[in-house]
Amino acid sequence: EGRFTGGGRLAREAPPLPGPPPPPPLAPPRPGVWDPAVITGLLLTDEDLNPSFFRGGSQSWRGLAVLATPQRRSPLPVSSLVGDFTAGGLRDACARLGSAADVHLSPDDIGGSAGLIVDWAKGAGIRQLVSAYVPVGPTAEVVEDLQRALSLSGLPLVLVPRNWDLAAWPHATHGFFRFRAKIPAIIRQAGIASVHAD
Repeated sequence: EGRFTGGGRLAREAPPLPGPPPPPPLAPPRPGVWDPAVITGLLLTDEDLNPSFFRGGSQSWRGLAVLATPQRRSPLPVSSLVGDFTAGGLRDACARLGSAADVHLSPDDIGGSAGLIVDWAKGAGIRQLVSAYVPVGPTAEVVEDLQRALSLSGLPLVLVPRNWDLAAWPHATHGFFRFRAKIPAIIRQAGIASVHAD
């Protein structure tokens, strides 16, 4: 009904809104170094359900803790469908790892979750926890808080970045289209698959 025709009311200019400048690019994360000779627990998050970096080695891992953060994805209530989907993904990942979760962590109680992990680790002889590195977002914030809380108890949480994250990181500085031009080289460098231009 003519609501979008403008009628001469559209602005002729669109100056940028005032605000702070964008933050400087962050340095890429350092690769997490963990001791394969030490009995290890795995922390699985809903951000990375394929901890392939942890499989196929000689390391001894003795248990699995799970962290789900679907309710942190929005300041508004999150649909139960999102929670169910996240829980299904975590169950599938546990099945592929051949282990049920020993500990389910609450993102809303970091102190309690840290205490739960420490008690579990002591009972199982676990001396380090390993998880895939999460660069940004609500899960990253929870994992960082958990890492700090665990360090106070002397239990290291080692975060392992993916090779493709490390390969892509230096190019993620100016938005998608400049980054897009680097994707074929990043894929080749990471050895993910051959690239075919269409």
